[in-house]
Amino acid sequence: MRMFRIFSTAVLTILLLTLGIASADSADFEFHVSPVRDTFYPGEETVLTLLIENDAKVSNFPVNENTSKLLSLITTAKNLRVELNDNYPVEVKTINPQLAGDLPSGMVSKVSFKIGIDVSAEEKEYSLTVKIHYTYASYSIDPATNSVFISYDDDVYLKNINILISRKDYDFNVKILNSTIMAGKESVVNVEVINTGKNPSYNTYVILNATPPLMANPTAMMAYIGDLNPEEKKSVSFKVYAAENALNQSYPIRFIIKFNDAADFPKTAVKTASLSVEGNEVIEVVSHRSILTPPRYVAVRQKIGLSLPSIPQSFSFQSLSQTKIESSSASSVLTIPSRGFVEVTIQNKGEEMRDAVAILSFDTPLIRVENSPYIGYFEENDTVRVVFDVENHAQEGKYRGWVAIKYRNPQGDEVLTEKHYIGVEVGDSPLQIKEVKADLSAGQKSEIVVEVENRIKEELRDVELSILSPELTITPLTTTAFIGTLESSKTGSAKFRVEVDDDAVLGNYILYLLERFEVDGSEIVSTATIPISVKSRGVKIEITSVEASLYPDSTGEVVIKLKNSGSTLYNTVVMLEVSPPLSVAGGSSLGSLVGQSQPGMYFIGTLEPDRIATVKFRVKVDKDAGAGSHPASLKLSYYDAEGYKHETNNFPIALEVKEKPVITPVLSAAVVMGLIALTIAAVIVRRSRAKRKLQANQGEK
Repeated sequence: MRMFRIFSTAVLTILLLTLGIASADSADFEFHVSPVRDTFYPGEETVLTLLIENDAKVSNFPVNENTSKLLSLITTAKNLRVELNDNYPVEVKTINPQLAGDLPSGMVSKVSFKIGIDVSAEEKEYSLTVKIHYTYASYSIDPATNSVFISYDDDVYLKNINILISRKDYDFNVKILNSTIMAGKESVVNVEVINTGKNPSYNTYVILNATPPLMANPTAMMAYIGDLNPEEKKSVSFKVYAAENALNQSYPIRFIIKFNDAADFPKTAVKTASLSVEGNEVIEVVSHRSILTPPRYVAVRQKIGLSLPSIPQSFSFQSLSQTKIESSSASSVLTIPSRGFVEVTIQNKGEEMRDAVAILSFDTPLIRVENSPYIGYFEENDTVRVVFDVENHAQEGKYRGWVAIKYRNPQGDEVLTEKHYIGVEVGDSPLQIKEVKADLSAGQKSEIVVEVENRIKEELRDVELSILSPELTITPLTTTAFIGTLESSKTGSAKFRVEVDDDAVLGNYILYLLERFEVDGSEIVSTATIPISVKSRGVKIEITSVEASLYPDSTGEVVIKLKNSGSTLYNTVVMLEVSPPLSVAGGSSLGSLVGQSQPGMYFIGTLEPDRIATVKFRVKVDKDAGAGSHPASLKLSYYDAEGYKHETNNFPIALEVKEKPVITPVLSAAVVMGLIALTIAAVIVRRSRAKRKLQANQGEK
């Protein structure tokens, strides 16, 4: 840190000299650290309070009316953090470092640390290292303009303090040798008492003082140990009863030590130790896991007669799968609870159980358990796995529940076992939304593609997604999608078709995704949000007519009329796509623009709202093509008013191929030409015969 400070100062100095400004300087920081209390005892847990004084100094500082406030700034240690290192025999048990804030020069700040002193620490002086982290300001003054430039750097100041570990004149350490007893039983507690003071204790006896659920036996709650020299230890025993309903945890127990000092004056010392209670368990919760997600509160506004997606009938919002909102302006807050499960593995550690039934209950009524699994005969040392179906209205967080078993013992008595408390967390769904693709415009029907991912190790089965729209102007046309099985870390996608009204307000919206799937045979229902954005009204094209003169083994013309019902389109190009036995023939109106023929593309240019454009294409039909309708599609490429290029989706059309007539126009023309030729030939032959006959007659004469 010191090297960084030197380097930063050097860089700043070079920069300032380059700019013609005097080199940067800062105050010399020094801190005085002293403990409020410097003597401690072995085994003590106490607070070490340190006084931190800032003794920052600055030399050759120009003092005038412009620099009076600057002096206070550069001598203040800002963002002061005090760190106390762990040095034997001291253990720091509090937040470290402690924040002291800004400390001006000449001022004192106080920080406190909770510490523990090792019980076996020797009596001597120990050194502790204190690290003081702070931020300081460097300054530079431009001699030409008297402008002040400030920069900030971090530094660490190390300081050692000394503390003294010393024994008390009279002190004791109490250690419970068997620190665990059983609930519902009276047990003997063995205790070791050690004289950790400087002087011996005389006529010493120990009294055990316990509070419920621990109770001391009055006949065995006091023990006499006589004289006890320094470092000497003696063992005593007490009887303690733990109540049956005592929880499996540690409880404090107090020992009152009464003794006389060397002057025969009575003295008392009180020590507290920890005593653990183990339940006399009939069952043991070996493991548990859960999948629970928070509910969703949705303000639903639906159109007249719009059915909401199917949701489990067990839910409390009145069977939405059969409900229709009859009012066009209906608005209500819909609570969608989640549905999950809690799986618990239980071991029978007691007697055999008959007609055993597992019970799960929660402290909060917001989590409702729907079933009590029947176990039946549950033999000693057997293990069983039970699954509880849970409907949840609680928000994210961890909640406490308890598990017990109700059964009949071999004598036929009905028994309820002790409660075993478990923590159940309400958190994220195993099915997480990975990506949402949506391009929604006012007055259009578009698709929302939702990609989901399985985030747990188990396989998700029968994954079904439903979409809910709380907005009046956004209507799902397809509300449910089925994905099926999703293995761990795998993704699946679902498509929903959505219609946006013409009068929809542009901006961002939230839709809701209802997720239903199964994990290990248990049904899970959760809800997620889908962020979408509605943009300005885009292209809306209507195909008003398609005319085609197509015959097998020929090339014909296709004439299509398009109506623009949306906004103005610029540099519009219509593209025709066909598939065999059809193919696009010839060139297009784009040929002169791009320098080469581009079949299947027709340039319209600017297409204004409510205008109809006529586009023509030449289509070649294969000789083996059959008569009937053949699929084709149109797609538009255009620029919007902002100069951005867009492409529409494909518009499907049908091109009809007709049977080739027996006498085609070409054949008809050929026949006519042939008849004309025959007529001319007949006339010529007739004239030739007449001429020859005439010549023959003249020869005879």
